Amino acid sequence: MNWIEIITKSLEFIEKNLESNKLSAESVAQNVNISYGHFSRAFNILTGFTVSEYIRNRRLSFAGDLLKNTNKSVLDVSLDVGYESPEAFSKAFKRFHNVNPNESKNSTLKYFFPLQVQLNLIQEPPLYPIIEIKGEIILCGDLQVVPCDNISTAVLWQVSEVNGNLDDLYSLKGFEYIVGVYHNDNYTIKSLCSYKSNYCIVIKPHKWAVFNCIGSLPEGINRTWNKIYSSWLLNNDIEISDLPQLEIYKEGLYEYSCEIWIPIE
Repeated sequence: MNWIEIITKSLEFIEKNLESNKLSAESVAQNVNISYGHFSRAFNILTGFTVSEYIRNRRLSFAGDLLKNTNKSVLDVSLDVGYESPEAFSKAFKRFHNVNPNESKNSTLKYFFPLQVQLNLIQEPPLYPIIEIKGEIILCGDLQVVPCDNISTAVLWQVSEVNGNLDDLYSLKGFEYIVGVYHNDNYTIKSLCSYKSNYCIVIKPHKWAVFNCIGSLPEGINRTWNKIYSSWLLNNDIEISDLPQLEIYKEGLYEYSCEIWIPIE
């Protein structure tokens, strides 16, 4: 699975289809033949943007260029960049450019240029995960599900700690670890337990690549995620399964340590 080629192909597809009302995060994933949940997660890690956010920014930047440099109407441009109504387009345009669409010709607009994939040579230790078959995994607890971007996940942790929801996870029967769960472009927090209770996700026995995160949290986790997608997957002929990806938080004597568990074929 060559993620340089996959990201390059996805960026090219987005540019060619900015004026298509069928362009979406799902259609981009389908074009590169990767499941939506897995592709969107990798795209976010490697680019720093969600797929939908990137598409929206490119469309609104492109729309500003059309309004400033052509005689197209606001209605025509809104349709050109996939908006179903000029009202929705105008609101999005104002949020992005800080001016209304009809003020474009005499205003300074914001530009969001397309990403380009470049090769950077770095010298750092490679990742050496432990590959192992794990038995049934039971994840329990009922916390909010949020988009899997860094801001949303960080807020979920902060809010859950303040309102006592994390304490509820610790109290579940058979509690072993607190777990961050990524699945289908969403993120939540659960307990890994030895007993089933309410709101459980049960993962059947499977093969996993287990990565030890080095460094303080959350920097060590983010660095490891980036290395998994930017180097480890590029250098190994491994297919990731469509199961949840897990962050396992282990409480040590003085602080938490973390492992990332990636389900593989």
